[in-house]
Amino acid sequence: MVKNTVYLTRHKLRLSQFNITANKCRCLKDKSIALGKDGVIDPAALKGIIENSKLSSADLISCLFRYQAALRFFSFPSRDKQEISRMVNYEAPELLPLKPDETITRHLVLNTSPDGYSDTLVVATQKSEVSGLFEKLKTAGLEIASLNLSSLGIYRCIKNSMQAEKKSAAKTNFMVVYAEDELLEVIIISSGQLVFSRGFMTDTEGLFSLLTNEVQRSLDLFFDKSKQTTLDKIIICGRDTDLGKIAESLKDKFEFPLQINRNIDLAYGLAMADKTTVNLLSDEFITTKIWMRLKKKLLVLVSLIVLNIIFLAAVFFVVLNSKKEYLNNIEKELSRLRPQAGLIQNKLSKIKMITMQRNSQILILEAISDLVKVTPFGCTLNMLSINEEGILIVRGQARDLEEVFGFVVELEKSPYFKNSHLNYSSRRKIKAKEILDFEIQAQLNKE
Repeated sequence: MVKNTVYLTRHKLRLSQFNITANKCRCLKDKSIALGKDGVIDPAALKGIIENSKLSSADLISCLFRYQAALRFFSFPSRDKQEISRMVNYEAPELLPLKPDETITRHLVLNTSPDGYSDTLVVATQKSEVSGLFEKLKTAGLEIASLNLSSLGIYRCIKNSMQAEKKSAAKTNFMVVYAEDELLEVIIISSGQLVFSRGFMTDTEGLFSLLTNEVQRSLDLFFDKSKQTTLDKIIICGRDTDLGKIAESLKDKFEFPLQINRNIDLAYGLAMADKTTVNLLSDEFITTKIWMRLKKKLLVLVSLIVLNIIFLAAVFFVVLNSKKEYLNNIEKELSRLRPQAGLIQNKLSKIKMITMQRNSQILILEAISDLVKVTPFGCTLNMLSINEEGILIVRGQARDLEEVFGFVVELEKSPYFKNSHLNYSSRRKIKAKEILDFEIQAQLNKE
């Protein structure tokens, strides 16, 4: 992830770009431009630097310095976010003697203790201070997305470096003196938590005399509030300042060990900001920004939906035209093959008719063969006929009625006949011999 930072010191504007991956932050670009008289930014010079360095001018992370905001640490007897917000709103008017609509108030819960208390940082600043910075950057063509507090950026940078050290380093109490372009900040970190912060603006000549007094005053305030009497060390860091000279000026004044750390960078801390951050932009600006982002996302969503509809419609028409063309080709082929198909259909009909006739004749022959097989020995057949409906008529003579009924039963058992029954029987004498004439009817079983 690439993040871009910008902040204004007394005489310079600094633009930086960082690549952040897995809690690692690498500086890609870092440019500074000197401000004109009265802190005016030269838009042409800035534009040239941005274009030549290919830096971003939008979605920038910026900060207010500590001297531009009122700050106080509270220990609220609650862990509930809504209760903490109500307590912050109650205590905030004491930080700045201004009307609520003239201030911007933010809070950050730094730590929650097992006894139910929440260590909370409350920050208040004037809306005019924020709008002035915003307009100054906007006039120069820079667009900020969030506005943090410099002390939190320094704290985040220190905390990140502490994570790389031994765990014992996180339990120490130390002061950080950060100086950059005639701006001075003093913060104290106790057991890995920010517990004290002060900020000043001075000139180069008065920096060192002011520094000693303010460090001593910060120590007095911290020791009085925390009931502690010592620090493990004082870390001196910053940019555009002679850190060695600062260390020399403090060396003989304080008994605490001094350490110069040139790796602590405010821009780095702003880029690495996680939960240890506050956005000091006004609620109206944040709401407008969110609404603009929503509108942009909605516009993109609508555009994607329209593009998808157009794409699906195009695919539909292409498929439809392909199917129409395919059907037309099939119709042409059918038209070409229809005469041949008609001839083949006629031949198939004739073949079917001949097959049916052949099968019918075979069936009749097989039925007659079976009829002969089941005819009783004492019966003589005189006539046999089968009509188109498959009705079989058998006439003959038998010696007695019992043979005739047996003949009827055998026909019923045959798979070639069904519904066998005796139509009539009559007796007559021929040459003193009595015979029985009969007629049997059955239906040919075509199945």
